[in-house]
Amino acid sequence: MAPVFARLGKHYRKRIEFIAVNAYDRPDIAKQFGVSSTPTFILTRKGKALRRFYGNIPEPLLKQHLEPHAPPPPEGEEEEEEERGLLSRLLGGLFGRN
Repeated sequence: MAPVFARLGKHYRKRIEFIAVNAYDRPDIAKQFGVSSTPTFILTRKGKALRRFYGNIPEPLLKQHLEPHAPPPPEGEEEEEEERGLLSRLLGGLFGRN
């Protein structure tokens, strides 16, 4: 799922922030969000889970589920194809943990 995650991170750049967390490295985060199997995708807003997706989900289906939650792209950026890598940082940083 990592390539799908990376492509969606580029597609929704500046609209949805994608953060990868290894549940085995961060069992505290997995427990906090009730992750019991991988892959698990959790769409959150202000720290609250809005939607959960489990398993290997086809990219078009995942995109279909994400689209209603994504704000419109910033004006003039629809056709912009800037190459950027997947934003990756530890989710723990968002919660003030290292």
